[in-house]
Amino acid sequence: GGCSFEIKLDDSRWISASSPLRFKQPLQDGNHTFMVRAIDSHGVKAKNPAQLHWTVDTQAPTLHIARSPALITHDTTARFEVESSEARCKFPFQLEYRRTER
Repeated sequence: GGCSFEIKLDDSRWISASSPLRFKQPLQDGNHTFMVRAIDSHGVKAKNPAQLHWTVDTQAPTLHIARSPALITHDTTARFEVESSEARCKFPFQLEYRRTER
């Protein structure tokens, strides 16, 4: 009757598995590849396993202010440039200003 499945994560060896599947060890940061292949009732293994590639990233990017206005200025506008340690990091921000009377 039926077929069975084998899985492989990254460079590990193929192991028998069933669905749903949950890995006991946490995955390390970095790129990962998960593969699954079917084996029929005669033991014939699928030649083209299904694959999924993804990245685990648990580290928050670091930011720093690359450009800012002078600490004392007569300029009524301010320009800030913020840089990130990660290339694809987006960080929309809004500067709120409220004038206070003295």
